[in-house]
Amino acid sequence: MAEVLLISRTDLVKHTALNGNIDTDKFIQFIAIAQSIHVQQYLGTNLLEKLKSDYQNNTLTTNYSNLITTYVKPMLIHFAAAEYIPFAAYSISNKGVYKHS
Repeated sequence: MAEVLLISRTDLVKHTALNGNIDTDKFIQFIAIAQSIHVQQYLGTNLLEKLKSDYQNNTLTTNYSNLITTYVKPMLIHFAAAEYIPFAAYSISNKGVYKHS
């Protein structure tokens, strides 16, 4: 089963300094990392799992929807960007690791 992400590519690009031309494959894993490390630390595992389940099944109640919209999404957007930025200058290919100049 695929990981449920509480933000989308559009959210990340719209609310951070990340350029809209960035390939989604380069940063999507950092959303998952930020969600599983930082957001889980603040919400706890049980609440995060409930939010992800309800979000995926489109069964969020008003209170949980407000929690996600008002607090979780902004937090996750910025944590994901903070996780991605240290690695943004690097590319990994068959020939090795390259730093962009």
